[in-house]
Amino acid sequence: MDPFTAIGLASNIISFLDYGVKTIHSAREIYDSSTGMTEKSSHLESIATKMKQFASNLVAPENSAKDQSENDLCDLALECRLISMKIIKLLEKLKARDSNSKFQSLIAGVKTKYRGSEMKIQLKDLVRLSEADSSKLQRLQKQMESLKNGATITSFSSETQTQLKGLLGVSESACEVIFQQRILNSLAFDGMSRRFNSVPEAHQETFRWIFEADGGKDKIFDHPGPRSFRSWLSSDEGTFHISGKLGSGKSTLMKFLCDHESTQTGLKKWAGDRRLVLAKFFFWKPGSLLQKSLEGLYRSLLHDILRSCPEFIPDVLPVRWKEVKSMPLQVQTQLDIGAREAKEAFTRLLSHMTLYKNHCFCYFVDGLDEYEETTEDDYKSMVETLARWTDLSHGGVKICISSREYNVFLNAFSGERRIRLQDLTKRDMLRYVRERLHSTGDEKSERIVNKIVEKGNGIFMWVSLVVKNFRACFEDSHELSELEKLLDTPLEELNNLFSHLLGSLEQSYRKRAALLFAMTETARRGLGLSPMCCSFLDDFDEDPLFATRNPYRHFNMNFIEKEKREAHAMKRINGYCKGLLEFEDNGVSMFLSYTHRSIPEFLRTRDFAGDTSFNLEGIVVEEVICQLLLGEIRTTAPHSISNQQMSKYAFTIVEMSSRCNMNQFPFLLLETLGMAVKLHEIVIDSDDRYKPRAIVRCHNNYESLEWILFGYIEGYIKDLQDHRGFAITNPVHLAASAGETNYVRWKLESDPSILASHYLTGLLICCSRSSSQLYLHEDILRLGVSPEAMIHKTWGSSDFRDEMSYWVHFFCKILCSFLPDIDDNGRKALGKCIEAFLRHGANPCLSAFISKKKSGDRNLPQSKANQTLNIKYDNKVFQALDDDGFRNSRLRDIRTDLRAKGGKWKSFAIGGEEIGFRELVLHFQFDNEATILQLIDAYNLKNPKEESREMPDMEETREPHEEEKTSEFPSQRQNQTEPTNSKIADVKHKNPALDHACSETLTTRRTWILFIALLLGMTSAIVMAWLFYH
Repeated sequence: MDPFTAIGLASNIISFLDYGVKTIHSAREIYDSSTGMTEKSSHLESIATKMKQFASNLVAPENSAKDQSENDLCDLALECRLISMKIIKLLEKLKARDSNSKFQSLIAGVKTKYRGSEMKIQLKDLVRLSEADSSKLQRLQKQMESLKNGATITSFSSETQTQLKGLLGVSESACEVIFQQRILNSLAFDGMSRRFNSVPEAHQETFRWIFEADGGKDKIFDHPGPRSFRSWLSSDEGTFHISGKLGSGKSTLMKFLCDHESTQTGLKKWAGDRRLVLAKFFFWKPGSLLQKSLEGLYRSLLHDILRSCPEFIPDVLPVRWKEVKSMPLQVQTQLDIGAREAKEAFTRLLSHMTLYKNHCFCYFVDGLDEYEETTEDDYKSMVETLARWTDLSHGGVKICISSREYNVFLNAFSGERRIRLQDLTKRDMLRYVRERLHSTGDEKSERIVNKIVEKGNGIFMWVSLVVKNFRACFEDSHELSELEKLLDTPLEELNNLFSHLLGSLEQSYRKRAALLFAMTETARRGLGLSPMCCSFLDDFDEDPLFATRNPYRHFNMNFIEKEKREAHAMKRINGYCKGLLEFEDNGVSMFLSYTHRSIPEFLRTRDFAGDTSFNLEGIVVEEVICQLLLGEIRTTAPHSISNQQMSKYAFTIVEMSSRCNMNQFPFLLLETLGMAVKLHEIVIDSDDRYKPRAIVRCHNNYESLEWILFGYIEGYIKDLQDHRGFAITNPVHLAASAGETNYVRWKLESDPSILASHYLTGLLICCSRSSSQLYLHEDILRLGVSPEAMIHKTWGSSDFRDEMSYWVHFFCKILCSFLPDIDDNGRKALGKCIEAFLRHGANPCLSAFISKKKSGDRNLPQSKANQTLNIKYDNKVFQALDDDGFRNSRLRDIRTDLRAKGGKWKSFAIGGEEIGFRELVLHFQFDNEATILQLIDAYNLKNPKEESREMPDMEETREPHEEEKTSEFPSQRQNQTEPTNSKIADVKHKNPALDHACSETLTTRRTWILFIALLLGMTSAIVMAWLFYH
């Protein structure tokens, strides 16, 4: 048989089999249907007609010598022809005679079912030829090859030779394409590009900062991150890392870079004369196994590379290339390329040095954190694999990768070639929100736009979800201002992401992660937790009392050790929490915080009851924090912490330990804290008055106690070169402020030196201010402190320098803390405390009034306040509260509540009456009221002269309030203009002893006036004589 005849016959057989396969599918549909010859039957008939045409060509020449392979080819052609004739004959019987007749169609349907078995036999024969008789088909393929080889160029004329070469050339190139496509199809897998396609396109103008070097005044364009990326594109550097929080937009940026022409422009500078080949893969953990595995990475990159450069296939997959070439063209067999084979093929590609002479490669791999680790291949293995790629290529491969800020990735890739995405997208977010919400630019809409971006905290995903909700609400005619409350509503999509992250935590990490979440939430109400503080978690695991042990093993740690320890802690916590927590840098210090504001709300609503791996049973979070903070204090070198910072540490420990009832005898935690604080105290000089460990700051009340004694030492600290501020650090004073009375009482009994100086006594008194701390005053008095002991005034401006007694200070507290009302427990404690003061000799002859200050009034404290609450005692006026500064609301509240009581209290509230101590006692209605009144009367009888001090003798110092001028009480308006002689006479009539006291007081005043006049006269005479002499 001549070569042309054999080739033509073989081509006809192949075409016939191709139509035969189509006939199989169509025939099966007809047989399985219930209506017989359907619309597809006519389609089958047309296919069969074409088969008939091909079959007519399946005739081999009869008068030619044939070898065995040629005989097989002829037999196969004859068998195909016979089967086609049977199928066409069968279809003729099944076809309805009249296509428009329903009856004929019904008859055809019955025939179809009746002859179904006969049709099946014919179809099986065709399948046998297409699939079962693969040996014949393979021999056919070999026959074609041998025919090609046998058809020597010398066997034909020159014209025939030219035609034959063209025919064979076309056949070979077509087969090459078919073979290549089969291998590419075997490398591809379902969902290979699904993640890339699902990532949203970057919003208009978003990310333009990464390519534009000149942004005018916008500093983001000069950020080192974008500059580093632009430089990397055209350099020989191997990898570039895009890091960021969860939902910060990393995948969107990676898709933007893959498609952007500026990316190729920069890479072509690096490529030079070589051909640039790009490939990409986006990991996706919620997807299929291949979408989150190294096998999927290898296959996807190989597919992209070999699709661009199919000429590499024989070198990269040589075994598969031979296999696919040996397969019949019509057999659509899928090659099974596994993980190992894909890895070996990719390694073969990377190590093929001749490829890099004319080619260079850049891979974009997104979401390394979305890769699903296995026991053999974890994150560390993956980053080592990526590093080998660039090493093997010797400058022929670049990789741009993205991931969350997990330690394994931050350690593996250079920080100099990294972008931290959340630091660069604020302007993009503002533009996105404005455009999507169609912001008008007015003040109200801009406030909401800025609020959305601020609350987004670098998470573009959260911002886009909020904007999506806002846009949906706009359709329901909601105004922008109405939607502001939506910003505090948890987003279900984001919660699902958080749930996924928690579920991906390793079992061994979950309890530690739960503890860190609880610590962060607890510490939000006070002092933040630093990296050094968190570094002691392992120490706490070994010994829950490690910070109170002596000797302390981490005492006076050096700087290098601290840096290593802090870096180690940051990495460990990053690994424990999968990016849900981070250390936030506020410019002064770093502290543990949530990555996004939605996380604490999500954790509060999540039910951990069913998951024992997150169970913190038996662990008291406050106790852990106290030990960690104390450990940090004891690690710090002496005098290296400012008093203000030390005060925050100490107060946090005292307050938290008090909250969870940790402080029990022998008070090991607070005693160790006191010992540690002493190492940081500032010795000012030898004067005990200026030698406190700290001046005053209270953290849990509306008053700043630093003001209490500020004026007392203000003049002195001006002379200090570096006083570093003053604040309370002594645990005794902080415990008094926090209401930890058990420790203070025990300390007062065991260490009386706490009250060794009037300064320390005053400090403790100032700290004991709330109703729960009133019992401390009884202990202080019992230990011998006099009610007349002098301390600085509690409230008021620093312009007023007079000291006040312990008793007056306490009276100020009654007015400012307990007016107009007090709870039952506080009333009981206050009554007993007042009784204790009176039993220890306190003078009840004091009163209070509200005044409107006159300019230049020398009798009242120099303050800018218009309204002041004053205490009059011992012919002196002390200012307790004013309506200026941050405490003004307190005085207004007192005045408002007292006015509502009516009567004398209303007059007092508007500055028209003076309230004495007795009236104040009657107002509170103490349980021991009778005892207190008896003590007041007893004091007055014993000290008749003192009682006169309750008499109002400074009416001229007060100017009536505006409300007082229109008072509904005529007696009040009369009191504003009439002299007070009648009132004084009435008081004298009721108390004859008071008449004598008043007369004596008047004589004393006159004597003093004469004395001062005489002194001035003598001074003037001396001055005149001196001037005359000189």
